[in-house]
Parts: sequence; structure tokens; C-alpha cells
Amino acid sequence: MNDAIELVPVRATPLAQLHDVSGSTNTAATVPAEWVLASKYEELTGVTRETVKQRKKSGVWKVGVQVGVVQRRLYVNVKAADQWIRDQLTPKPRRV
Repeated sequence: MNDAIELVPVRATPLAQLHDVSGSTNTAATVPAEWVLASKYEELTGVTRETVKQRKKSGVWKVGVQVGVVQRRLYVNVKAADQWIRDQLTPKPRRV
């Protein structure tokens, strides 16, 4: 008897597009994680773990906001990182 667990890749989905097609009232399985390991963030976005570490080290990303370290493991807050990216895309008014 084979009791192996099949690992299924996880894909980020905007919260507005999530829905439960099983008819179940349990929505816990359809809610994306807010904090993910930096390695998972790299899988989801292509932003490398080294880039995340550099943004943390340089202060571009704040500990407790976009990044966190728990037991020496580097985590990324996906929502906050996405917001940071949106903020970078917003044109800033120029001083005259």
C-alpha cells in the first residue's frame, strides 16, 4: 500500500477570483496565504530570494511589513509586496 502524499503546485490567484466550486462552506482551502517563504515567493513571482534579502538589508522592504524572519527563515508578505510594487508604478509628482 502506497501512502505517499501527492504535492500539487500552488498558484497565486487574486482574492476576487477565488470561489468554492465544491459547494462546501469551508473556505479555508481557497484563501491564499498572506506570508510565504521567500523560496515560494520566488516561484510565484520570479523575484529571487537574494533580491528579497537585498531589499530587506537596504531598508527598501521593512521587517514586519513586506518581510519577516521567523526562526531564521525569510518570509514575504505577498499583499504588502504587491502594494509596494503598485506604489513604485504610481508616478510621483515632480518638484519644480
